[in-house]
Amino acid sequence: MPTTKSIAHRARSWADALDGASLRAIRRARPALIRAARRAPHDPSAALALARLVDVEGARADVHDALARALAASDDASARARLELALAQVAFERGGVGEAEQHVAHARDAARASHDPALEARASLVDARLALLTGRASSALEDARRIVARIRPPRADLLASVDAIAAMHALREGKKLDARALFERALRAASTYRGEVEIAVLAGMLGNVEHDLGLVESAAERFALAIRLGRRVESESVVAIFEGYLGLALHELGQHDVAARHHRAAVRRCETLGLERFAAQSRALLAVLDARRPRFHARAELALADALGRIAATGDHERADALGVLSAALDAELATALAQSGARSEAVIRVVRARALLDAASACSDDARIFARLAGVSLARAVAAAAEPDAALAVEPDGSSFSVRGHRVSVARHAAVRRVLARLVLGWADERDVGDDELVAAAWPGERLVPRSATHRLHVAISTLRRAGLGEHLERAARGYRLRGPLALLAPED
Repeated sequence: MPTTKSIAHRARSWADALDGASLRAIRRARPALIRAARRAPHDPSAALALARLVDVEGARADVHDALARALAASDDASARARLELALAQVAFERGGVGEAEQHVAHARDAARASHDPALEARASLVDARLALLTGRASSALEDARRIVARIRPPRADLLASVDAIAAMHALREGKKLDARALFERALRAASTYRGEVEIAVLAGMLGNVEHDLGLVESAAERFALAIRLGRRVESESVVAIFEGYLGLALHELGQHDVAARHHRAAVRRCETLGLERFAAQSRALLAVLDARRPRFHARAELALADALGRIAATGDHERADALGVLSAALDAELATALAQSGARSEAVIRVVRARALLDAASACSDDARIFARLAGVSLARAVAAAAEPDAALAVEPDGSSFSVRGHRVSVARHAAVRRVLARLVLGWADERDVGDDELVAAAWPGERLVPRSATHRLHVAISTLRRAGLGEHLERAARGYRLRGPLALLAPED
């Protein structure tokens, strides 16, 4: 058995290395490193080596304890900065966003005190990533970029990190092709120092971009590569996270049974590692897949509600908003099953609510856009299953057109009129009148209208619908307007 002194000596070289071989050595020496960190917390070497395991294992309690002990005992600014960064990642993986931001703030202070530009750049990069994920305004990326540009010789690991964070910013701004190019450049930089964990993560992130671009088969290949590399370096967190994303890609490719297997594996792995945000995502996607089978309908609704509650509790609002899009997919899948069983009226209500959820959803992240595309496919399937074009009144869920006894009328070119009809359809599904103010807000979103102008515009839109043939089905009510009588669905024109 190695002594505390000898393991600490080896730990110093492992902590500073970037390649996969040193990471595997740390994994093999893990028990000895834990013992060394406990016996000699004043020497941070063992804890700093263990800090590299956070990337591959997630938020393990014994590693967290070793990091916290070393931080409490250390007065070296460089060691403190590195330990704070590792603890920030642990906190974030556990869902403690506020705690993670506190650790990063302390890390940046310690990094500046250490006068180590590479360490200062790392701290700025972690801060930039957190700021991006939480929506907080920050100059951290520009700070890191300036620092990294001054380091000679250039550090491939830092250049890869800068490109990766810049790619995430490009995604936020909708510049998907720029993001793809930046991730590809980051991958090339990571390959120069054989950073297998970084290559796996970057391949997976590139897969997310390609999935967002609709290159689903290529994305699935990237996710599979990330999983293979993750297994090679025994990175449990990489395997767990990208199992879920591979399941998502296979779901969109129509391989539902295989997708479900990957999601179940992802849930098990993520729960073991404390990766609650990713576990909740796979739970939600499993719920949507379960909704395709009638005997699992009740379970699917409960499972999705549970997943949304769990993700909300982590404070990750962006992922919570993205997963909210899956409520539309779940409603659409349930609607399809209802239509196929003959319960068309219930199916119509589900479809209308799904359409409203999808229209109201925020699509500010790549996950949200991918989920919206999944929901759109489910919704189209539901509309096709429940459509009755020859009914007395049939309406497209988004209000683009309607049909009265088989005579179809399109209002797709009149955006405000279309939105008024869509809101009236939602009111019908909710069994309520739709007030004038609600119709105006839906038809002219974001516009500030004086009351007289709003009233006039709404009158014109309602008159347009009545003249187009909706007159006998659209009536003025005590609290606004409503559609009268049974309503069926109309599928989009080819």
